[in-house]
Amino acid sequence: RAFGFGCVSFFAGDYRVAGEPLQLAAEHFQRHPVDDPEEALLLPHDHTVIALAQHAILLWITGHSQQARDAGEQAITRAATLRFPQGPFSMAYAKRFLTWIHLFGGDYGSAARLASDVREIGQRHGFAHWEIAGEIYLALAQYRIGGRPDAADTIDQQIARWKLAGGRVFLPHALAAAADTRAAMGQHERASAGFDMAGKLAEQTGVYFYEAERLRMRARALPSPREEAVATLLAAWELAHQQGALIFELRAALDLAGFAAPGWAMRLDSVVRRFPPGAEYPELMRAQALLTRAMGAARVPGSSLRRPADPLA
Repeated sequence: RAFGFGCVSFFAGDYRVAGEPLQLAAEHFQRHPVDDPEEALLLPHDHTVIALAQHAILLWITGHSQQARDAGEQAITRAATLRFPQGPFSMAYAKRFLTWIHLFGGDYGSAARLASDVREIGQRHGFAHWEIAGEIYLALAQYRIGGRPDAADTIDQQIARWKLAGGRVFLPHALAAAADTRAAMGQHERASAGFDMAGKLAEQTGVYFYEAERLRMRARALPSPREEAVATLLAAWELAHQQGALIFELRAALDLAGFAAPGWAMRLDSVVRRFPPGAEYPELMRAQALLTRAMGAARVPGSSLRRPADPLA
């Protein structure tokens, strides 16, 4: 019951609420694994693996990078001990969520390797859902690595298959990622349509887990007046803050700093100070370096940092 509530809260984008039930579920199933296939869920998931994998991605989004990696590795270790069909199905589940973490974090080499594994498991065992997921994430990673020319078209084709397979809960992310890829390729009109489609689907389904990033990517990727881009980034930052999506909030704050938006230093300082000790994100290092360079004569209230005279100095 806790796991189900945690998953619903996660996909709704309510990370603050999702954290405790997902942690409880992961701890419970680690202590009391369900080894009888007859007690599996509707699909051949292993309870322990899916609880750990789901908790891993939540931990990463909420700023707990090391704990996220640990939970992901524990999920893979558990999946490796299971027989067919739970073993490969659960392994694909775990590696899919780890692929997300590496894609979100910009480690595209690791994301490509994991996505290839997910696709191969799906193809070998006839798990269409995992084959589709693997194809989408592999295309995303390969475009970032080497500019794969058919990446956006491949993603769109697989999204069409996913719709037929009933995978709507994952579509807002896939649509936004495809749109971001098209924007990077200079296909701005199609990218704009893709971002809009992802937003409309989020409204229809209540699946808002990637909405803050969709807003941020749209503002960053598409040509628009400065005021419009800043307004969209502020909406992304506010939503991420409300959701408890610390890494998405940090990314929005960094992009606002790039526009020298009013109050950018205080906003960036606020989110940086909320990361737990030991958190490791490239964006966090960039933010800390930017704030250090921006130190000036006047102190930011409530902070050890100084307010910059010139935001981009």
